[in-house]
Parts: sequence; structure tokens; C-alpha cells
Amino acid sequence: MRIISPNEFKRLPWKNGKGETIELAINDGGTMADFDWRISMAKVTEDGPFSDFSGYQRHLLLLDGIGITLKHQHAAADDHGERQTLATPLAIAEFDGGLMTSGTLMNGPISDFNLIVNAAKYRAEVHALQANSLTLPLSQLLFAYAVTGNGEVTLSNNTITLPQGHLLRLAADELAPNSPVNFSGERVIIMSLTLL
Repeated sequence: MRIISPNEFKRLPWKNGKGETIELAINDGGTMADFDWRISMAKVTEDGPFSDFSGYQRHLLLLDGIGITLKHQHAAADDHGERQTLATPLAIAEFDGGLMTSGTLMNGPISDFNLIVNAAKYRAEVHALQANSLTLPLSQLLFAYAVTGNGEVTLSNNTITLPQGHLLRLAADELAPNSPVNFSGERVIIMSLTLL
């Protein structure tokens, strides 16, 4: 169990060079070009294409701002494509990182939260708590990020406080697998990663 504080986060350029990301955590040995999982946040200030993450599954949540509409295309000639609109706090979009994805801001800049996983190695589930609680079995990896207010995490009758803006990492190899873990808080993002 480890709490990662904001002063450990890293600022890095986007893969497509059109912005900057704040990397909260990445698997040991992972790089921007080759990783198993990566958690980050970014500010989107203009409409435009998303970076190509072929082979990866993406989970994107709206942190603040009015909203964004995502358009996913399989090829440049695909005029239709699928659209997803994130217009409420912590709304979630899940999509194939290899699609040609572009974002259109609804009314000004937004901030988003991203989990990207290697689709051949991990299956990920993302939950957004808003003034409620959730209990999950401990998977290979569990993460929780306190967006606003402090979160609470209870495992084996021990409760720890997750300060706002901090990331908690729980690994099954350090604790009893399938132990129930309870999360609660004002706004908390929970990510469960399971090896395939």
C-alpha cells in the first residue's frame, strides 16, 4: 500500500506534442512509448486529435470544465464514427487507443483524468464515486485518486485517509488477494487492474 503525493507526479509533453500531461504513476520500467499501465491528468485547451495509443485501452474522465465531445474513427475516410460526450463531473469514456480520436470542447478548456492500459496484458475497470462508497475485491492492482475532499480506504478493518490530490496504490502481491476494499469520499476515482 502506497500513497503517492503530488510532488512525485511528473510533467511530460503529450505523445503528439500538442500539450502537456501530468503523470501520476506508471508501471516499473514503463516509458511514454512502452508501458503496461499509466495514470495521468491533462488540460485540454483547444480542439484537436488525441495521441495514437494503438494496442492500449483508454479510460478518460472529465475533471473540470463544461465538457468535451470525443469522435472515434476507424479510418480517415470514416465520416460517421462514434461520439461520446463528457458533460458532467467524472463522466467516463472508454475507448480503443488505436482509433483516430479527436476532441471538441463544448465551451472552453477542460481538465481530464486518464488511465491507459496495455489491452493484451490488463483488463481495467474505472469507477467514479460522488459522495458515496464502493467495495471491491482486491485485484492485481487497485488505485484510488481523491479528486475533491479526502477519501477513505478501509482494508482488513484498517481505515486510512487519502488526502485530496493524492493517489493510492494497492497491490495484491503485498496483501491477501480478493480481500474486500472499501472506498468512500466526496469525489474519488477508483481503478481496478486485472492481469489477463
